Amino acid sequence: MSLDKKLFLIATICCILVSVAHAFSSGDDHLFLIHNNVCVKSGNMSINQFTSLVKIRCDWNKYVDIVSDRVKLDKELDAYKKDLAKSATKANSSTEKKQDSIFDIEFHQSPVKNRDPKYQKIHNNLFKKMRIRALSFRKLGIQSIDTNAFDIECCKNDLERLDLSENQLKRIDEKILANLERLHTLSLAKNQLQFGENNFENNRKLINLDLSDNNLQYLPNNLFANLHELVTIDLSNNELQSIRACTFNKLLINPLAKKYFPTKVNLLNNQIECDCNIFYIERYLNIQLNLTCAGPDVYKDRQFRDLKYENPSKRCQYKTMDKLCRIAANEDDSWLTSLLIIVILILVALVLLFVSLVCFVKNSSLKKKLKALQHDDKVAKTNNEQKPLIADHNQQQQQQQQANNQPAVQASSSNQPEQIDKAK
Repeated sequence: MSLDKKLFLIATICCILVSVAHAFSSGDDHLFLIHNNVCVKSGNMSINQFTSLVKIRCDWNKYVDIVSDRVKLDKELDAYKKDLAKSATKANSSTEKKQDSIFDIEFHQSPVKNRDPKYQKIHNNLFKKMRIRALSFRKLGIQSIDTNAFDIECCKNDLERLDLSENQLKRIDEKILANLERLHTLSLAKNQLQFGENNFENNRKLINLDLSDNNLQYLPNNLFANLHELVTIDLSNNELQSIRACTFNKLLINPLAKKYFPTKVNLLNNQIECDCNIFYIERYLNIQLNLTCAGPDVYKDRQFRDLKYENPSKRCQYKTMDKLCRIAANEDDSWLTSLLIIVILILVALVLLFVSLVCFVKNSSLKKKLKALQHDDKVAKTNNEQKPLIADHNQQQQQQQQANNQPAVQASSSNQPEQIDKAK
């Protein structure tokens, strides 16, 4: 077999293997849903050479029924993908590289209404093995959402738009939205929601936020904290009577964004008084407000944008209000600061204790050495003092010995002539 034929055979086998692998990929799940009349394909476009966008419209009740039984679904998917793989192998039609799929999914209510609670909840694992760019649950009667419904696998790196409007939601736990780091459009309109301070803490890419028609009576100070890219906030058709000055204080940090790309807030159809807080938000923070004043009497029923010639800056003291908001923001983080200070103090105390122990050990060793040196000095001094005494004593002994020896010598010398005469 020639080299060209071998290369052609290898390329053919590779194409077949690629087609089989793609047939088993998650991108074919929507074909299974379409095949079972759960979804209808409404559009398809190529995003780039690797990814295609698939738009599908799905029956919510049928989708929940078929996806909630995960074991049965996996078996049916495996069988369906094997059939696709066989057909792809026989036809050998996959000469082009197949693209991965990312989905825009719009759910609609089934024609036959069913009040089963399982259809009133967005469950975990409904979007397993799928990459999703947009999700719409509009008008489905949703009452609750599981914490991990929008998990990391489907949504963290891809989900950009989420529509939960016109449902019966009363609360959105902050953990539900925690994975949606790329989310830029969120609609929670026409529910019955109340919000805590950290609901959107992890959604820092949000650009458009719709909270209209929720019967909101107040807004927590830090509801919009760290949402530095927000362009529009819709708070219309609620029951707000006042807006605190610090509500939008953490929205725009960049001064250029404040000046040239101010956030627009829709507050129409509320009962808000145009007080110093409202003037501070628009005039000092440069956030564009759209509202009709409910008071005081001098401004009642007037559009706030028509009050551009009003200047209550002396009465309202914007800089003082800004300082108070900054202090309040610091107080919100005071527990963290206090904890940090306590940890630092404990570390400093431990360091000081360690240093004091080291110093104590060194001082005790130095004291011992000093005592030893002092003892040696005393011994040396006593030795030095005793040396001249010993020398004097030795000298006296020598002198005494010499004195004792002198009479003996004289006697011997006097006896010598006598001995000589006797000898003669």
